[in-house]
Amino acid sequence: MEDEDFPSYLHELSSLEELHLSGNSKLVQLPPSISLLSHLKHLELNDCRQLQNFHALPSEIQVLRASNCPELEKIGDLTEEYVWLYKIWLPGCKKLLENQEDRRCLDKMLQQSFLKKCAAVDRRLSIAIPGSKIPSWFKEQHGNQIELKLHQEFRTKIMGFAVCGVFQHKWLLDFVPTSIHFSIGKSRISFPKSMVDEAKVDYIDASEVAENGNVWIAYIPFSSFQQQMVDDFEGKDWSLFDKDYLTISIIIRGAQKVERCGVHVVYEEDVESTQQIKTCIPDYRNSDNVLRYDNTFVYRETLRTIDRADVFENMKNLRLLDICGGFTSCKPTTLPDELRWLRWDEYPFSSLSVANLQKLVGLIMIGGEIEHLLMGDKVMPYMKLIDLRDSFSFRRLPDFSWTPNVERLILSNCCNLVEVHESLGSLRRLVYLDMSGCDNLKCLPSRIEMESLETLSLSYCYSLEEFPEVSPCMVKLSNINLDGCENVKNIPNSICELKNLQTLHLYDCMKLRTLPEELGSMKKLEEIRLGFKDHVKGFERQPESINFHTLTNLCCLRILDLSWRQIEDEDFFNNLHACSFLEELYLSGNSKLVQLPASISRVSRLKRLELNDCRQLQSCQALPSGIQVLKAHNCKALKKIDDLTVEYMWLYKIWLTGCKELLENQENERCLSKMLQQSFLEKCAVIDRRLSISIPGSKIPSWFKEQRHGSAVAFKLPPNYHTRIMGFTVCGVLRGKWKSEYNPTSIFLSIENNGKLIPESEVDCINAFTENTSVQIVYIPVSFLEQHMDDEYGLGDGSLIVEGSRFITISIQCDQEVVRCGAHVVYKEDVEWIQQPETCISDCRNLDQVQRFGNTLVYKDEVSYMYE
Repeated sequence: MEDEDFPSYLHELSSLEELHLSGNSKLVQLPPSISLLSHLKHLELNDCRQLQNFHALPSEIQVLRASNCPELEKIGDLTEEYVWLYKIWLPGCKKLLENQEDRRCLDKMLQQSFLKKCAAVDRRLSIAIPGSKIPSWFKEQHGNQIELKLHQEFRTKIMGFAVCGVFQHKWLLDFVPTSIHFSIGKSRISFPKSMVDEAKVDYIDASEVAENGNVWIAYIPFSSFQQQMVDDFEGKDWSLFDKDYLTISIIIRGAQKVERCGVHVVYEEDVESTQQIKTCIPDYRNSDNVLRYDNTFVYRETLRTIDRADVFENMKNLRLLDICGGFTSCKPTTLPDELRWLRWDEYPFSSLSVANLQKLVGLIMIGGEIEHLLMGDKVMPYMKLIDLRDSFSFRRLPDFSWTPNVERLILSNCCNLVEVHESLGSLRRLVYLDMSGCDNLKCLPSRIEMESLETLSLSYCYSLEEFPEVSPCMVKLSNINLDGCENVKNIPNSICELKNLQTLHLYDCMKLRTLPEELGSMKKLEEIRLGFKDHVKGFERQPESINFHTLTNLCCLRILDLSWRQIEDEDFFNNLHACSFLEELYLSGNSKLVQLPASISRVSRLKRLELNDCRQLQSCQALPSGIQVLKAHNCKALKKIDDLTVEYMWLYKIWLTGCKELLENQENERCLSKMLQQSFLEKCAVIDRRLSISIPGSKIPSWFKEQRHGSAVAFKLPPNYHTRIMGFTVCGVLRGKWKSEYNPTSIFLSIENNGKLIPESEVDCINAFTENTSVQIVYIPVSFLEQHMDDEYGLGDGSLIVEGSRFITISIQCDQEVVRCGAHVVYKEDVEWIQQPETCISDCRNLDQVQRFGNTLVYKDEVSYMYE
């Protein structure tokens, strides 16, 4: 439509709200009458190649899209003239950079003051203009993903999030929404860099970087998230808070490659001085949305739905397609032949044909409704990654003969996957196979010959009954995970041919009865887990024993888990010392074990020994000299222990809660009392080691000067404490049964400039309860915390420390009732007189955690390896 053909009566369409003129290659300028369309709010002019200007738009315009208008100039100051304009898209309008006045107008769109005007009235903002730099007021800048931590009380102070991305090539698809992923508590999964690089080979020419750069800024008000967040942050379920729920990573996704992105958090105080608009009109047809998937929020700018099956037909040179959800209402009949990388999360159709994509390198389709993947009958030689995780409708795998070079195959949580094609077992280039959580998968190929495979994960495939025979050619396989495969009864003898296997996980395999007789010949096997979680103690029938004698010759074994397996003393292998590299031994829940084998004292490298709920165990003596962690909760019959504070100098974690028989013997009581002495703590402090003690008892030692009833204590810190402090010691009297090893004790430390002391309770509640109580002491060195502490909280150079003292509040949270709490600060002068040991051994695998929320640090004492 040429200018003279434009309807002269346009101004008579007084109710017109939306006008689409995209793709008009003959339109040079808009008719003056367009300014009279007082209700016009949405104007689209994408790909109007001859369009030169659009002066005098209606005053209430809200959405203006003019992508790829190469002749466009003289746009005017859109930030001042149109107060309701919140979506301005001008990518590909390169001529705007040639005129100084236009450049000034573009720069004003990137100013922080323009963003604040939208934030002050809680409105969204979306700007896409030519450019190559993120404004400097975005303090957090990185690649296409950023992680930042926010203060604990962020919900009450944040107005919204501003995200900026630099797209270094042409604006390809106006109908593909750009998404921002807010993953709270974990980062999105990253694939190997080499794989991504290969997928995008030749996608961007270096000469295009400066020429085709675009800057995109989006502001998302916090109110957009409130509906999805209310249950977790206003309700009673604070379990999410314990999972690092304030760590946010942001990913900008769409059809363009993101070279760099930035994040800026807008707080209430940032907009207090911004004058709000006196009148307000509602946003026009808000089609942007926020979706939630577990702990991930996805903000998506929904543009318009395409209702054509041939939507990709003319995109002959498209090489990367990264989209999400149902941007088209029709299943595409074909995809571009040149496509190298296809990511389509939440794919809304039941099938997808990739038969023509011979150059495809990566295929990612997370979630969605796909049931069948159609490969065709032509080889796809470049395909290296297939990721269909969380595709709950996916039912059967295709013939992989046509993708012989695939290296990573991820099918986790495809819970309705039933059929597996035999060709899967012959993928000789496959390095990583993850089919964990495929609930209905009953069988695999009868034999697998994946000579490049390194990791095989089949955990929690509840219906799987047989593990396949493996070929001796699989010399690279080092990790097998069958945790939770409760119907697997046997492991084939051929697994012993895997000479480089290092880890074998068979946790919670309820029906497993036998192990391969030649298992002891696997000289590189370092870790084998045959145990159960403590939920089995509620079963009427305990899991039966299996042929443990096959394990005795595993000379390189470092970790052996037999938790809740029932092994009698006479069945326990007497040559345990043959496992000379053994560092961790888990025997919890063995109700038949009366005493440890004598050979355990000769396992010289043993550092961790767990004996929780061994109800018949009577003694725990003659342990290896290098033992560091001893856990023996709820050993009801335990009567004899060594003087653990003297004989085992590296022991820093001693848990004996619920071992009440120890209190019946005067010698044992003396040994327990020595664990609570300040001198034992200081021996750990002088070498900067943690300490965790949990024993029967009801009183906090008197050397804890700061004590209060309840679970928290607050006190003042002296001036310049940061230069003298070694660590914090916390003590709690706990009442009730110890419930589970998977619920760690958490210590909260909050340091503030100002605070309030916690008054002492008038009721001495501890004296009313001496039954079923325990005393827990935890020492946390500052060195263990310092990576999470900075100058702001007084443990750096102290530049922000105010005159006088700081306040610290320490509280305990666990699955028992905390009836009294004490705290003690260890300073350098307290341990100067203690002689340090001449030799030192490294700590065993660290399972403790530190998390930070604003000025609060959370120390979790021993998170189970099942949740690492």
